Amino acid sequence: DDLRAEYQKRHSTNGTLLQASPAGHIFSLAMTPLDISATRIRASLASGRSARYLIPDSVVHYIDQHNLYRAS
Repeated sequence: DDLRAEYQKRHSTNGTLLQASPAGHIFSLAMTPLDISATRIRASLASGRSARYLIPDSVVHYIDQHNLYRAS
């Protein structure tokens, strides 16, 4: 009950309130869930497919630089 009351007190549909008080409001966004897992990403890389757009560019670069998850 306490958590529900706190959530209702802090929940906002106005994203600009976060700029004024970033730790004082809860702002929810609707997002499409993606069926992505680390196992699936590693399997894709091992089969020669790209993981770009699934992981940050810096991680793609690190994996390429160190020849990680490549099929032997």
